[in-house]
Amino acid sequence: MKVLEEVHSGPANMNYGPGNLDLGPGNLSMGYMKWLVSHWKMEEIDPLDIGWPGHHNDGTGTGLVAATDIVDGIAGGRATEYNGADEYSALGPNDMMNGLEAVSMSCWVKVNAPIDNAGILLSRGSTFHGLNVGSGAGALDVQFRVNNITVGTTSLILGQWHHLVGTWTRGGLNTLYRDGAFVVSGAGSANPITHDDFLYAAWDDIAGDRRFSGVIDEVMIFNAALTLEHITDLYNRQLRGRI
Repeated sequence: MKVLEEVHSGPANMNYGPGNLDLGPGNLSMGYMKWLVSHWKMEEIDPLDIGWPGHHNDGTGTGLVAATDIVDGIAGGRATEYNGADEYSALGPNDMMNGLEAVSMSCWVKVNAPIDNAGILLSRGSTFHGLNVGSGAGALDVQFRVNNITVGTTSLILGQWHHLVGTWTRGGLNTLYRDGAFVVSGAGSANPITHDDFLYAAWDDIAGDRRFSGVIDEVMIFNAALTLEHITDLYNRQLRGRI
């Protein structure tokens, strides 16, 4: 997938153009948004992709009820709450990231109850990509994987919002960030992404009991590895409801 250069023009309050994204002197110009592939606000039980025009990687919710599962999110917005039992969302087509040589996966999460090996944003199939919580070291520890290669962990606080970002570059590093800060990195895969399964929110589809219990908001996929400066900027803007 090539890097897209267009300026996104979505709903009036979601315009990614420079004029609507200035938080004051010294802030980044948001140039990293040109790498945005998809952005799900998680405000509907079937999440809409409001990222770059033409992708339309809309999602489908399973087991969700709008009246009870669309709840308060970051910065006064709305988000999707999952019960850890039979609720999840499938985001986009099953080849959405196939062939990418760099990726960043970003989301906000609040864990309601610890469930070991629960998927936050996860795709299996022939290779394993994404963020999961509670893998081995503890039920609130997070790991990030691309092409089956793992980096982690960082701990989350039960009932508290956290911003998670995993980045990867072919032949470079897998890197995990939490709340706008670097956590850990390690050697990554030397091969392009093989993506042949859905990206699921709140489910690791290798096992029926690996469901996430908590709230997920502001899911974003980029076709580049964002830097620490980018990620800190994104974290601060989303805290203020500016993206």
